Amino acid sequence: MYQIEKFSAPLSQKEMKLFESLVDVRDRHFLKKSEQTSQIWVAFFQGKPVGIVITVNAESPFYSEIHSLFVLPEHRSQNLGSRLLLCAENYLKEKACKYSTLFFRHDQDLAQSNEKFLARHGWNKSTCSNLLYLFHSSIFNAPWLQLFYDKPLPSQFREVSWKQVKEKDRILLQALEKENAFPYYVSPFRDEQFVEPLNSLALYKDEEVVGWMITHRILPHMIRYQAFFVEKQFQHTGIPMKILCDSIKLQIGSSVPYALAEINVSAAEPDWLRFASKRLAPYAQARGFIRQSWKQFSA
Repeated sequence: MYQIEKFSAPLSQKEMKLFESLVDVRDRHFLKKSEQTSQIWVAFFQGKPVGIVITVNAESPFYSEIHSLFVLPEHRSQNLGSRLLLCAENYLKEKACKYSTLFFRHDQDLAQSNEKFLARHGWNKSTCSNLLYLFHSSIFNAPWLQLFYDKPLPSQFREVSWKQVKEKDRILLQALEKENAFPYYVSPFRDEQFVEPLNSLALYKDEEVVGWMITHRILPHMIRYQAFFVEKQFQHTGIPMKILCDSIKLQIGSSVPYALAEINVSAAEPDWLRFASKRLAPYAQARGFIRQSWKQFSA
């Protein structure tokens, strides 16, 4: 007999250990975070967790996200996936949420069945959302890495650790974010409680922050590279490559073995997508991508 129970983030350490193996690596921080309200539904069989789904921004009346909808293979064909998704949807409707996006990792073997599942539940056909590249830092030897690491910044530029950014500069960046000066996806304040101090860097031109490479420790042994931004007028100067390579080198010199580069297809600049395809992908130990579907709930 299957039972479904609801939990709210942040989970306890005991709950984390029970549930995290069901959750995609890139989504496990949702189990800990509290600044964005996360709700988790877990399916149990004979007391053991066998399925899960996570909602993020669940209290927002406008937009929410659904992540890591998953059922163990041996418990599929029991309608559990539908039941878990329905739990999430009903909760969002109760909160008067108007729109939600569902994110899931692409699996070629399940692609057709996933699309049929989405269509059956009123979700739109999925599209590619994020590119994922996994690296082992000790064997990452791209020839451009040392080239740009050795190249000094122009005299008016300097790098500092993100934790050394002055409060007045943080306030200014937060104001710029509200004005949509840069996409939320690359915001240095997104998932700030998981920012990795080891190699998160800010780029100054004179006394102004003009870029950053913010990384997040999503697992004890893995750092995610996601929030990478340099103002447009400096994007073709080699400066973005310098700050990226310096960040990578700091990880290589540490004891953290794995790096996950995550690139939002719709938000990234075309040049960055081409760079990822030509300069990152050949050195990745694994590649994948995240797909997304969306649904508008009736008023």
